[in-house]
Amino acid sequence: YTSSNPAVATVDAAGKVTTVSAGTVTITATQAAVVGVNVQATQSYSLTVNPTPVPVLSFTQAGPLQIILGNSLTNAVSSTLTGGSYGAVTYTSSNPAVATVDAAGKVTTVSAGTVTITATQAAVVGVNVQATQSYSLTVNPTPVPVLSFTQAGPLQIILGNSLTNAVSSTLTGGSYGAVTYTSSNPVVATVDAAGKVTTVSAGTVTITATQAAVVGVNVQATQSYSLTVNPTPVPVLSFTQAGPLQIILGNSLTNAVSSTLTGGSYGAVTYTSSNPAVATVDAAGKVTTVSAGTVTITATQAAVVGVNVQATQSYSLTVNPTPVPVLSFTQAGPLQIILGNSLTNAVSSTLTGGSYGAVTYTSSNPAVATVDAAGKVT
Repeated sequence: YTSSNPAVATVDAAGKVTTVSAGTVTITATQAAVVGVNVQATQSYSLTVNPTPVPVLSFTQAGPLQIILGNSLTNAVSSTLTGGSYGAVTYTSSNPAVATVDAAGKVTTVSAGTVTITATQAAVVGVNVQATQSYSLTVNPTPVPVLSFTQAGPLQIILGNSLTNAVSSTLTGGSYGAVTYTSSNPVVATVDAAGKVTTVSAGTVTITATQAAVVGVNVQATQSYSLTVNPTPVPVLSFTQAGPLQIILGNSLTNAVSSTLTGGSYGAVTYTSSNPAVATVDAAGKVTTVSAGTVTITATQAAVVGVNVQATQSYSLTVNPTPVPVLSFTQAGPLQIILGNSLTNAVSSTLTGGSYGAVTYTSSNPAVATVDAAGKVT
């Protein structure tokens, strides 16, 4: 057997043709002549050697593609020559430190960067040649939320009050991480899920908002502010007259209190007497005496949560008995006088002048003797 072009195909003694390259060749069989036996004879056939098939590979998504770090994607390749004895497809990553790829074309991100994912269909002799297809994949860093409080701080608040200072995020809703709030010292202030702060005691505390990380969606982010909880103000009360005071039974006095914290939402002032049987006091601080004795008058400014604490101020008041005048005549008597004469026997008092009571004179029997306003007896 012979080949017209061994560069295209060769043939061995058994007529087995081995292809070498694409092309057309003539294979000829020749039976040799033997003198006196047979003449030479030949027979030929034409053989076309076709090129080995080339698979065409196509990715589901052609690329270039982008993905956020932490996510994965499956981008499988399809081939024009698949199944049967055709070559198997494998996948490789140009940089496994950025992204890896498995046998199904599933890409898992590892770090930010750019990588080339390549699919290769293996060559099978006489079936298909090797073919490759690639796409570029950029792995972007996971987004970082920016958190901002309504009031940036540092803030101050009076003990007993509360405030809501919520945080807003540049990445909110959907699959982004949820926001939670914490207090650095719940003994000073607590904070709920809405950012509402409730004061517990005086001091300074840090309120922190944290947006949780979600793989492939956002990284964790925090934002804080400092809050000083000031003690509730203490009013200072002062009476017009500090005391101790004295008053005569039957009189009254107004001794009002003034406060360093007054008006608006500050607590109201009330007055009380330690012994209403001795003296009473009204809402204006006016004291009315009832009997002799000593009493404590107390003014109390009521506490208002988050505004002022309770405060008191007192004074001592002694209610003295009403004074008793002692009267003395110039001549003590008994006296005598001759009819037709007169005498002036005026009285003196231990309490005289000013607002003390006036002295008057009377006769038990004007038919015997009369007496005038000066004590002159006729």
